[in-house]
Amino acid sequence: MYMASRCITCFILFRGDTKLFTKFILRVKDQTDGNRDVKIEHNHLYSQDNYSSGRVEFLSLAKLQDPIMGFLVDDTVIIEAEVTLLGLVMKE
Repeated sequence: MYMASRCITCFILFRGDTKLFTKFILRVKDQTDGNRDVKIEHNHLYSQDNYSSGRVEFLSLAKLQDPIMGFLVDDTVIIEAEVTLLGLVMKE
C-alpha cells in the first residue's frame, strides 16, 4: 500500500521460481456502517516475469479523508488483503 500524491496505490508482489495462479481481493473498510467498502478483485498468474498485480489509483485521498465515507476514523484506516491460491506450477 502506497500513498501517491492524490491516491492510495495497492499492489501484491510475489518473487520466486514457482508460478502461482491466485485470486485476490484488496479492500479498504468503511468503519461506520460497512456499506461503502472499496475493493478490487482480480485473478493473476505470478511468475518471474509477471510478479506484481494491483491498482495504481486504488482510492483517492479525498475519498479516504471524507468523514461521510467512514474510511478514516480516529486516524485509523482498515485495509484487508485476501489471497486465494488457485493453482501452482513448480520449477523442474
